[in-house]
Amino acid sequence: MGWEWRVFFRASDADGAFEFVHPGLCSGCEKRRTDVYQPVSDEVGLKERGGRRLELKIRSKRDANGWEKWSKSRVREADASKYVDARHRCMRVSVAKRRVQECVGDALIEQTELQVSVGDGPVQIWRTVAVEGKRARCAHLVGEVLLACTRQATGGRLELCGGYPAFVLRLANEAAAQAEPAAPGSQPCDHHSNMGAPEGPLGPASRSDSTGAQASQSRMASMSACAPLDHIPQLM
Repeated sequence: MGWEWRVFFRASDADGAFEFVHPGLCSGCEKRRTDVYQPVSDEVGLKERGGRRLELKIRSKRDANGWEKWSKSRVREADASKYVDARHRCMRVSVAKRRVQECVGDALIEQTELQVSVGDGPVQIWRTVAVEGKRARCAHLVGEVLLACTRQATGGRLELCGGYPAFVLRLANEAAAQAEPAAPGSQPCDHHSNMGAPEGPLGPASRSDSTGAQASQSRMASMSACAPLDHIPQLM
């Protein structure tokens, strides 16, 4: 799939009027899908795409501006298990996506609304925006998109610059840290359970996002290790 620049944030317009980060997206078609991720690492992603086949995603490069080079391939469950450590073996992250993509010049731009749940946890509402293409040719577009994302983000905070693997891993680690005090009384997991989930349309969240301000601050702290976006003046 080549080079990709991606950010994740909580949008201030999530409960109101929807806004695209670039006018070119207005002509794009919306597609919906639910993917189930197995947390692995920032560099390796493993998911059941649309509740059907396993897909492996590997990052080979990352530059100082947050661009990452990825490759994708299908993988068998037996081969996929070698990438997963014991801590995350039983954890699944369901991501319901409502995505719009469109070509703008030499780039492919994407904006996706996300409903994310870690295990049986509450649904979290996120937005991700990405640009794919040649880095030099997409620099101006990324600058425009970066400004638009900052305006849309709650408190102007872009919480993560990176791919889905890093995003999923950080949410999984946060959930694991919050669950540790209750570990002695928790139920054992089934290491051989199917990681799939039936594909379906992205509807209203059936569970409220109850993280609150305290959890939001915790999330920001846990993601502070990701590449900050205010260090890219050359794109502005």
